[in-house]
Amino acid sequence: MTSRLGTLTTLYVTQYLGIGFITVGLTAILRDGGTSLDTLALLQVVGLVWPIKFLWAPILDRYGSRRHGHYRSWLVVLQSALVLALLALLPFSRPAAQLGPVIALCTAYVLFSATQDIAVDAVAVRLLSDSARGLGNGIQVAASYLGNLLGGGACVLVYDRFGWAPAIGLLAALTAAGLVVAWRF
Repeated sequence: MTSRLGTLTTLYVTQYLGIGFITVGLTAILRDGGTSLDTLALLQVVGLVWPIKFLWAPILDRYGSRRHGHYRSWLVVLQSALVLALLALLPFSRPAAQLGPVIALCTAYVLFSATQDIAVDAVAVRLLSDSARGLGNGIQVAASYLGNLLGGGACVLVYDRFGWAPAIGLLAALTAAGLVVAWRF
């Protein structure tokens, strides 16, 4: 049971790392770089992908690899996509000056994160007994706070002290921990 909860915790934390960075950290970095409040408000629109994920949830439920595990196959692909989307931000050391590509990559990250949430939720329902699902839900909420704190707080501190590349590198490395967990699942 403990390993199941650890797996779910890691996957939930890592999917929220980038969300915290985009909604809090990147917003602060862009504002510091002179980006207007109107533009920053537009950045928050990318979060609207999460409420509509029910539209493609049936695809994840229907298709998956029998050989590699139905949801495990999705988790490995999606967790890899999360890491790659973050690494793709590395060249944009002045994100305020290259807002179009940065927002496009952030939108892709949010899409991958929302899709991964579908798969993790499905895994949680299958792994946890009815009596343990309340605990699982509590872990999901706590993991979202931790992911947001690390992504939106710790990465901003790293950015402030060491710069863009180390902050994005930390974010990608922390997210890659979920890839290890998904691979071993």
